Amino acid sequence: MNLLKTAVAACIALCISSVWAQNSKAKVFHVFLPQSEYWIASVPMINEDGKSRKLDVDPEHCGWYYRHYVNETIPQKVLVHREEDATMDEAIGVNGYWETNFDSPAPIPMNSMFELYENNDDIYFVADEDKVIELGYSSNKGWYTERPPIEGLCRFDIPFFIYDTDASLHGAFSCAPEWNAAQTPAEARVNDCYYANAKYQVVSSSSDEVPCIGVTQGMVNSVLSVDPVSKRRLMTLTDKGRKCFGSQADSAFSAMFKQADGVNQRNCFDVPITRTADGEWSFESDSYVSPGVKTPVKGGFYPAEQTSDAMMLSERLAAAETKRDAQGPAFYGPKLRKLDSATHAPILDLVCNGPGWDKGYDCNGQFADGETAEFVKTALKLDKNDCVFGWECDYESAAPEGWPVFAVGTETPSSPSEGNKATYRWTSKVGESGNGGRNQHFCAETHANFRYRKGLNFAIRGNDDIWVFIDRKLAIDLGGVHLAAPGFVDLDKFMPDAEEGTSYDIDIYTCQRRTTASSLNIKTNMFFGSSLEYATGIEVYTNTNKEAYRTYGDKHFKVCTVESGFNCFFAINGRIEVCEETGVRDSVHYVSYLLSTDGYGYDTTKTIVSEADFEANPVQFGGAINVTDKRNPIVNKDKLKGYLSDGTYYLFIKNKSDRRSIKIVVGDESSIPATRKNMESRPSFRVQVAAPLELSIAMDNATAGNAPQYAIMDMNGQVLVTGTLENADTRIKVPTAGFYIVKVGQRYKRVNVK
Repeated sequence: MNLLKTAVAACIALCISSVWAQNSKAKVFHVFLPQSEYWIASVPMINEDGKSRKLDVDPEHCGWYYRHYVNETIPQKVLVHREEDATMDEAIGVNGYWETNFDSPAPIPMNSMFELYENNDDIYFVADEDKVIELGYSSNKGWYTERPPIEGLCRFDIPFFIYDTDASLHGAFSCAPEWNAAQTPAEARVNDCYYANAKYQVVSSSSDEVPCIGVTQGMVNSVLSVDPVSKRRLMTLTDKGRKCFGSQADSAFSAMFKQADGVNQRNCFDVPITRTADGEWSFESDSYVSPGVKTPVKGGFYPAEQTSDAMMLSERLAAAETKRDAQGPAFYGPKLRKLDSATHAPILDLVCNGPGWDKGYDCNGQFADGETAEFVKTALKLDKNDCVFGWECDYESAAPEGWPVFAVGTETPSSPSEGNKATYRWTSKVGESGNGGRNQHFCAETHANFRYRKGLNFAIRGNDDIWVFIDRKLAIDLGGVHLAAPGFVDLDKFMPDAEEGTSYDIDIYTCQRRTTASSLNIKTNMFFGSSLEYATGIEVYTNTNKEAYRTYGDKHFKVCTVESGFNCFFAINGRIEVCEETGVRDSVHYVSYLLSTDGYGYDTTKTIVSEADFEANPVQFGGAINVTDKRNPIVNKDKLKGYLSDGTYYLFIKNKSDRRSIKIVVGDESSIPATRKNMESRPSFRVQVAAPLELSIAMDNATAGNAPQYAIMDMNGQVLVTGTLENADTRIKVPTAGFYIVKVGQRYKRVNVK
């Protein structure tokens, strides 16, 4: 009887799964979003018949997002927009991002698109105009049935300036004594590599305790100062901070973040920030191989391990490159790695309170030694058997997935099966096999900017000192010599008066002042805008919002060409910018102009003045359009009336990968920068199937005076015929009966010719 019940149950389960498989209809819409700062820095949303939700990140294809439809009604009207663009003023419709330059977006008829490509469960939409051009511009305007071979930006480099020194050169840097069970706390806090001749001593002998071990908040003033000569933003010490750096405290601290002859050497180091599966940005030194190590070993932040001559910003100082004994990072326990539901940050990163976070705990004095584990367990109400630091749970089930294993006391790979002979923390000793230690003892700083939007946060974890300033105010305060300690800032709370879309500074300072470990981990949903490797920009300003600009006619358009970068090359060689009246460089030749009546600018039959014509004669129509100074084009609508008939024209400005159009209406309206129209004002049309014997489609233009372009396509997207809908009733013959897609202007309809 039990066997019968089991068989029946199995049959029911099989039948249900079969029915589910037959009824399950999965469709996937894939979209490649514009590779501009505004879109890269945003949370992309999909609005479906009036309701918005987040798009999913495609972790395997950089720049792509998707919406998966399983057993649900596929919407008919879809727009893609940035989360902060709640009104969808700059949303993307069926014609891609370039449509935002001149008109309201036509919603994507998603259900019709899947019907159009009825043999495909996946459809791909490239909404970035430049990528479409790169792929070969065609009538599909970015729509594909197979994923095009393109990638977006899923990594950028933050250039850190590294000030590499050594305990033999700067007395604020030290070595931790070799740990042993019999050690007293005082013995654990001495400098095991004390040099009496080092500058800026913080202790007077090798037996003195190093001051400010553990998280020491309040060491630096809460607002950055600005050097009146160099204009550099600088940290300054408080009275509390001076107690951490000895009798020459201010000089000692200053020499940590500037090149000082005989004390340090300065170089540049790119820290790679990559996009994570949740759409945020991250650097994890725990899984990073520091450049320059002879034997590649994951884990640890050692940016001075090997410094190429190309990245040097000062004379070499041999003593600064001294190697010291080092240990790989220790992971944090499984419960601390879980994500907080509200912030999506690991619970560990929320432990310490600071200027930008008040939902954690007072970490002053903590993260000095292993006793911090008890503090964390008590604060987070963990079980006494839960581990905090990896050395408490140095076994496979507690380690993060993929965390490397080493033979005890070495950098030699091992496996968990080796038991007590294996460990999840490598050891590198000077003079022994492997890399022979690491180049420790350094400070680092970086300066960037970001555009503010609601919901931003920034988390950082590492050892030793870490200070983060946002809008020049202290946001994360983790000074002191300590184990890898966490800091977090909620920007909405920290910057209650911040304006959406406004750019703000972020300044990060960190030091590794004591052996034997170094780590740095960053996780944020902020995008550092100047991170784009080659940024070019076109700004269109009216007289009202930029009064300082000169007036030509009733508008003035300023073109700013910028070749900049956010990596060490540009940090060393500088930003190349052509925006002002002086400093013109060869890069200005990237700017070109085109005048057309085609809002896309691709229909050569509608070109009024080509790029070549503008290049040969930058003064057109008696000076009504003058692009002699490519940075400052002159457009005078009143003069154009004498040369052009009433109508709408588009002056396209191209600058490398950037492309914008200025809409010029000759007639009663003013010449204005390209803006969107209300959706309801768009031209409508009606389609009817003509008499069956004719096998033709009749199109009725319902908007008087409008002559939009039309196209008739088969169900494979092949364009059969195009033209202009000049008459009130236009009939087009089709070869056979069946389904067709009719496009008039920016609107689509699917018809069945029987």
